Amino acid sequence: EVLDVDVTPDIGYCMSMRGIAREVAHAMSVHFRDPYDEEPIGPVLGPVAVDVQSDACSQFIALPVSGMNLGAPTPRFIT
Repeated sequence: EVLDVDVTPDIGYCMSMRGIAREVAHAMSVHFRDPYDEEPIGPVLGPVAVDVQSDACSQFIALPVSGMNLGAPTPRFIT
């Protein structure tokens, strides 16, 4: 099946896969489980110093990233 989506300016959140998934779940009357609402699973490697300067930030999550080649060229489609 093909889902053809025509996004109007007033529902910009549908320009993401997450927004489309939420809307389709609602239209089909099924539960949408948002993976971003789940607690991350992994070891705690130690404290990370964070200075939150706004009460609007209710949660901050930091995850370590490894195995990246910082000297690799940026792909053309990103620039």
